[in-house]
Amino acid sequence: GIAADNCCSLLADDVLGSYLLCPHPKKPKCGSLIIRFASGLATHLILNTRKGTLMLEKSKTEFASVAELIEHYSQSQDELPCPLSCARVNHCYEWEENTNIQHSPKMHTSSYRSKSKSSRRREWV
Repeated sequence: GIAADNCCSLLADDVLGSYLLCPHPKKPKCGSLIIRFASGLATHLILNTRKGTLMLEKSKTEFASVAELIEHYSQSQDELPCPLSCARVNHCYEWEENTNIQHSPKMHTSSYRSKSKSSRRREWV
């Protein structure tokens, strides 16, 4: 697993709603869901109920699995400021924006011709 400190540094520049699961730093038998919101990062404790289900701290909705919990909050924000997002920023990618160079897409004409003489198959490459 990833330590909470490392999760925070990874999520700091990520997209809104991005999240990571990690062990809770103060409660070893619990997990935590760290989420990036517009206001910053928030850590939500994932509680194990007596029924064997999972729920976010201060929530009333119970789930059979972590996957179910993530799916629910990805589709509906309910108690969260925004829905969870599976989109990620590639932190290993060096972003370099060059506005002086303009690229136009190249048309590729295939050598394949259909039975109709007037049609050509074109593909974007």
